[in-house]
Parts: sequence; C-alpha cells; structure tokens
Amino acid sequence: MDKIEKKNINNKIRIIYMVDTLIMGSASQSFLKPEQLIFGSNKNNKEIIKKTFSKFKVKKFFFNFKEAELIKISINLYLFFSVSYANILEKMARDNGIEFSKITHILKNDKRIGMHAYINPSLGMSGGHLERDSFFFKKLNKDLVSSQIVTGMLKFNKHRKDLLSQVIKKITHDNSIKILIVGVSYKKNSFSLTNTIFSKIFKNKKFNVHIFDDQFKKKKIKNIVFIQSLKNIKKYDLIIYNYASNKNTQIINKHIKKNLVKKLINISNEKKYYFKGANIVNIFSKVQN
Repeated sequence: MDKIEKKNINNKIRIIYMVDTLIMGSASQSFLKPEQLIFGSNKNNKEIIKKTFSKFKVKKFFFNFKEAELIKISINLYLFFSVSYANILEKMARDNGIEFSKITHILKNDKRIGMHAYINPSLGMSGGHLERDSFFFKKLNKDLVSSQIVTGMLKFNKHRKDLLSQVIKKITHDNSIKILIVGVSYKKNSFSLTNTIFSKIFKNKKFNVHIFDDQFKKKKIKNIVFIQSLKNIKKYDLIIYNYASNKNTQIINKHIKKNLVKKLINISNEKKYYFKGANIVNIFSKVQN
C-alpha cells in the first residue's frame, strides 16, 4: 500500500485499505453484518471513513497501511495454522487407527480453541486465500526458522491432497474408470477451483471425469464435462461425493445402495456419517487401513 500511496500524485485520491475478513460462500452477509471494521489509511481520512460507514454499528479501528496489512496476514496465517493443525492430527490419528472427526467437537468446547475454530480435517487447503498470505508472510519474514515452519506446513498441505488419489488407487486398482465428482468447489456455496483437491484426478488420463454441481450456474473447466442431472448416474464406476442438495444426495444414496458393484468416496465433513455400505469409503468417519 505504501507503494500505491507514493504514486498518488498530489494526494488527489483518497486511498483506504479495508481489512477483508469475509467468508467465502457468505461474503455478502459477512460484509453487511461484520463483527468489526478495520481500516488502514493516513489520519486525514479517518472522518470520511466514519461518515461512509456510519450505518455499521460495530467497532471501527484505524491503523496505518502496514499495521492494517499485518492484521490481514495475521488472520489468514492463524487460519492457515488451524487447518494444518487439524490435518496433521487427522493424519496421525488415521495412522494409529483413530477417527479424528469424533473428537473435534470436544476440542471446540475448550474456550481456548472455540466453537468456530477451523479444526475440521480436510483434503488440504484450497481456494487460494490462506495459501496466498502464507506465501506473503514468507516473502516479508526475515527469520529463517519461522519461515521453515510455514514451508513445512505448505509441503504437508501438498501431500495431503494425495490422500484422495491414494484411496482411488486402492479401491479401483487405478484402472480406466468413469468418475463422477459431485460438488467440485472446495466447499459448498463457494465456487473456487484455485489449488483444487481434484487437480490430480483431472490430469489422470486413465480417468474419464464428469462433474455434477447443483449449487452453481457457471460451470466450465477445460476438458471436463459438466452434467446437468443424475439421470445417467448408473454409467459411472466411481462417485466422489463432496456436497449436493438434500434431494440429489438422497438420489445418490439410493443408487449406491442398489448397485453394490459401484463405489463411492465420501469426502464431506457435513455428511460424513450419511453413506453406509461395503462399497463406500467415508474418508473422515471411518479410518481406512
């Protein structure tokens, strides 16, 4: 922001940095009902900021550019550590025959962790936001030891994304198969494919991959076919379930129960106990040996 400010000839433009703490998938609601408002600017802009945001009856905080930018990086880096913490523990639990998902609600009951903590296990970070500020931290940070900690977590996150491919290989023996991915974004209500957990599947030439996503209208990925309904679900050898409407989730469940030769991998935390059967792999509700 300092570089942008220096290019502000004769200070004709008011430059204000607003710390964005929006949640992907509910950004409008997060903006309209914020917990707090944080701004970075010079002191001359404080009154106009107050006037512009006068209808927002929350605490407003004012900092210089560097302080505000550090707040943004700090928030995302904290979330980055939280996601990494959950996945590191889930990996350790999995290796020891323990289901980590069973205990996350107990951890959240500890006030020092909290009910809103990002400690649900996942297949790695996607979406780009948390990773972006972790890279920015490494760029600014001059301490080698702490930078190596972040580097190690980024490396672990990269390996974490291999888990899905490993499960597919185990249950299909890596043959040429037709795969249907149900819900392609990294989470429901947030259409983002940045650093997607499905990248290796998309690149595998043995797999004929189609996508069904009932949450979004805009659907386009190079060389990947989007289907509009589940009427031809029988033609797929493997279904990877991430999210869907309740109606379509029920259709998938009925299909997989009737066709026991077909396989389903459930990567959803929300529906981690929903699918049951010998032909189903629930990644976060049953340890896979």
